[in-house]
Amino acid sequence: MIFSQPLGFLGLLLIPVIILIYIIKNTYTEQTVPSTYIWTLSEKFIKKRNPINKLVGIISLILQIVLVTIISLAIVHPTLVLRNAAHDYCFVLDASGSMSAVEEGSTRFDIAKNNIADLIDDSVDGSSYTLIYAGLTTESVYEKLTDKDTALYLLDECVPDYSSTSPLQALGLVQKHFNNNSALKVYLFTDEDYQVSDNVQVINVGHEVQNCALSDVEYGFTASELTVKGTVTNYNTNKSVNVALYINGESQPCSTQNIQLGTGEQVQFSLKSDDISFEQFRVAILEDDDMPLDNEVVVYNFNQEKASATLIVSENASIYIKAALLAAGMTNVDTATLDEYSNTSGYGLYIFDSVLPLKLPDDGAVWFVNPQGSVPGANFNYQGVAMDRSFTAEYSTSTSSVITGLLEGVTTREFDLKQYVKCGLSGRFSTLVSCEGNPLVFAGSNAYGNREVVFAFDLRDATAFTLSDSYTMLVYNLLNYSFPSIIDKTTYFSGDIVQINLLSGVESVKIETPSEKEVYPDSATDISEYQINEVGVYTVILTMKNKTEYRVHFFAAVPIEERTASGESHSFELVGVATNDGFNGYYDMLFALIIALLVVAIADFGVYCYEQYQLR
Repeated sequence: MIFSQPLGFLGLLLIPVIILIYIIKNTYTEQTVPSTYIWTLSEKFIKKRNPINKLVGIISLILQIVLVTIISLAIVHPTLVLRNAAHDYCFVLDASGSMSAVEEGSTRFDIAKNNIADLIDDSVDGSSYTLIYAGLTTESVYEKLTDKDTALYLLDECVPDYSSTSPLQALGLVQKHFNNNSALKVYLFTDEDYQVSDNVQVINVGHEVQNCALSDVEYGFTASELTVKGTVTNYNTNKSVNVALYINGESQPCSTQNIQLGTGEQVQFSLKSDDISFEQFRVAILEDDDMPLDNEVVVYNFNQEKASATLIVSENASIYIKAALLAAGMTNVDTATLDEYSNTSGYGLYIFDSVLPLKLPDDGAVWFVNPQGSVPGANFNYQGVAMDRSFTAEYSTSTSSVITGLLEGVTTREFDLKQYVKCGLSGRFSTLVSCEGNPLVFAGSNAYGNREVVFAFDLRDATAFTLSDSYTMLVYNLLNYSFPSIIDKTTYFSGDIVQINLLSGVESVKIETPSEKEVYPDSATDISEYQINEVGVYTVILTMKNKTEYRVHFFAAVPIEERTASGESHSFELVGVATNDGFNGYYDMLFALIIALLVVAIADFGVYCYEQYQLR
């Protein structure tokens, strides 16, 4: 036994003082009473004696001596040494997606954490703890930590990453710890089957659960209908499920389908809606099962995600502009005259059709159709109109990646014009269509760093071009150029790396995760990468230098391979011969002494109350 403050034993000197006080204490008080009262009282005690009253004082003395002894021991703070009772513990925690399955009201991951917490609580004080988290990255949460409270707190902070991982990735790290201490007690908590593993105790927290899952969800359009297709997989016994389609966050499904599933069977479903301009839809299995995270998929309309509010400024807007925008999926289109535009802002794209603005907007992309003059900052110069004869427009044959991308899917046939606007380029532009060596359709950026596109002719004068599929495809490509795709798709799996394309003039990038965390990826490069480690809807927010915000969403699902146990038998073995060399642990007696102190103090107070009652 070890004493932290041995001088506390000096408190035992109070015991003789208490005994001395007890000896010299006068327990009698003088009172004047009638003699008949004394006689009557003496007859009462002669007939019946009360031995308890004689013991009360002795009991109180004993309790007070015990109190002084306990207080002295508490001051010296004794610690009981437990020889060879402490150990080094190493816990490997599987954080893969299948650990999110629910068993008896708790996820497998939480069950594993509770088991680790029990082992820490039951271990002897003085033991050390190492926790290895086997997720997307294998890392040590802590190593050789001896503070139980800190170990339990950091364990509680661990969350699964829902990705496709394996605890085997932690084997090398555990082997390193085992090499340093062959008496290391290693516990692996997982939901996979493992062979009898040398030097490792495998705790399988998984059992067979009921699970149906959605996969391969995709959509398509007809002229008036949205069709959503996908696959339902049943991983266990026969089951009947209902799959429902929800549009734009509606609480009631617009379409449902009942599907009968056999054991291990995959069945395709098809759901329909008449809402072809949706922003997002959700497909969900209505029946509960033991792995709810793979029971729904959220899909965002990719064109809607890229789209931004568009303003056409014109005195007589060409129908060819708005029709092409609508065909490309741009539904949020407004129109205004030049006078109405003067105090307008907040649009992602401004199209000036045959009008001359005095100033460029600084908060969005700009298109000029049939420009009427030069505009400061537009990076091209108006040089007059070529007219009075027929002209032939020619597509560029350049192999530049920018030009080939903008002309992708466009049938590059020549077309005729009645007239066009001659423009000199003072900025860096890519010419897509030219006429007599003069740029006719070109794209670049303006002085504000925003994308800029110019059609140097009146669309009404080129009906053979504007009524063709090539024109619609060219507008679609130019919209993608004006609104670069911030992300490449809207559906991922946990563990995937998302590439975020940063627009020109971006100031910051923020990602809001399904758990409401905020992540700020690097915004100093053209492309920022982020690895997904949760399931659900993410929001990417790009804030521009002019404070304009662009928001896009994507959904991350549980990886297919994590939706059920693999059925494979793994091996998690440590090379070497295990020993059982423990080291000294300890038992801190302070808490027990405090409890004993409270019990004795309460007993002493009870004796005191009894004495006062007897003296009434």
